[in-house]
Amino acid sequence: MIAHPARYLLLAAAFAAASARAEPAGGLRVLGWGFVENSAAKAAAVLPEANRELQALRGLLSPAKGHPRIATDRDAAGIGKGKHAIVLGVCRADELPPAMAILKASGLFVWSEDAAPGVLAACPTPLVTRVLGTVEAAGADGSSVIAAPFERSTPAAQGVGTLVHLALRDKTNALLDWKDLAAGPACTSAASADANVVRVEVTCPGKPAERTSWTAVDGRLAPAPGLAAMKDVQIVIWGGGRTDVEAQAALAQWEGEKEAVAGILELPPGFPRIVSSDAFPGLNPGYRVVALSLCPAERLAPALAALRAFHPGAYAKAVQAEGDPACPRLADGLALDAVKRLEVRGAALSVALLSPPPTSMPWTLRAFLRDGKGRLLDWKREDQPGSATHGSGACTSAALVQTPASIEVALLCGGPSATGPVPLGWGQTLTYSVQGDKIVATMKDD
Repeated sequence: MIAHPARYLLLAAAFAAASARAEPAGGLRVLGWGFVENSAAKAAAVLPEANRELQALRGLLSPAKGHPRIATDRDAAGIGKGKHAIVLGVCRADELPPAMAILKASGLFVWSEDAAPGVLAACPTPLVTRVLGTVEAAGADGSSVIAAPFERSTPAAQGVGTLVHLALRDKTNALLDWKDLAAGPACTSAASADANVVRVEVTCPGKPAERTSWTAVDGRLAPAPGLAAMKDVQIVIWGGGRTDVEAQAALAQWEGEKEAVAGILELPPGFPRIVSSDAFPGLNPGYRVVALSLCPAERLAPALAALRAFHPGAYAKAVQAEGDPACPRLADGLALDAVKRLEVRGAALSVALLSPPPTSMPWTLRAFLRDGKGRLLDWKREDQPGSATHGSGACTSAALVQTPASIEVALLCGGPSATGPVPLGWGQTLTYSVQGDKIVATMKDD
């Protein structure tokens, strides 16, 4: 809700009873703005301000013919004998609510009164069809930045889509600055407020969302420093909690376990690091977490899959963040071919099969065993499985097969061995099983 100064609140109380009366069938209502003055001279002094308000709304509302103007009790008895007020139009019952909704959403104080007999209708014409909400950010000097998205699809608007109206008002509610941010056909707009900044998001089909942030600078609307460049990314979280102690424990866990993914997973420079969830719109506030990267979703999938094979408790969440993306990657051109997981007596065994580019020796395997609390119990690394037994024989294909008690790697190998030729199509099976808190790997010929 928009906050209004005391002078408007007094006027609201004075008009509350009259404005609440039921609209007579076919009757007209005077649409008023601001407060009632005791003299025509005082009303005339604020008339330019009313004109400026309507000028700011030219993308939302077409002014009524002959308005704004000064009115008296001859226009509406509720104004009071000898009083003068600024009116923006005279509207039928069905015309009044849309016009008032636009004016109120833009931060104006407006009211309505029954029109006196003989007053001619002349109502402002809406150029938008619906108010989608209003948010407000308060400035340190008492000013307010107001953002109101509107649906913009009437014929008079000469286009479809949405429009966000920004208004900067001082502590007396006087208009200092304004700006309209229009979106194209089929696009949607939304606004949110955070402290002294309002954020506007425009989403169009087939395009990434565009975000801008606005604040008050020396009585003008200006892009918020450091916030306008926020981007949609995925934050990859290793662990954390409500306290620094929990976050430090999660970081220590990563440092103690990272050797298990050395050679297959590389983090971007500056990661891992402990961050506050309050700094990233999209996260639940009040947490301290270990971040492994800040990366666009389309670039994250392969590395995230490998990470979750290593630790299923790691996860990614969509947030907004400043600066350039920082993405993890699979090392040396590796590709993640398959992952299998097996629950064994309260522990979890995961096996990841990775392949490098065709010019390199094929196949790399990692096996990880974690207890029910996510702690790493054991891990094994197998590079070029089968080569130790059969010399330079290359295994040209591999597949992971899960059984009730193990995860098997079926290998098809070929080429000369250390003891003589090995015919093409010769196979091996590498089996990973669990004994206690250890991984056992056994190889057999098929």
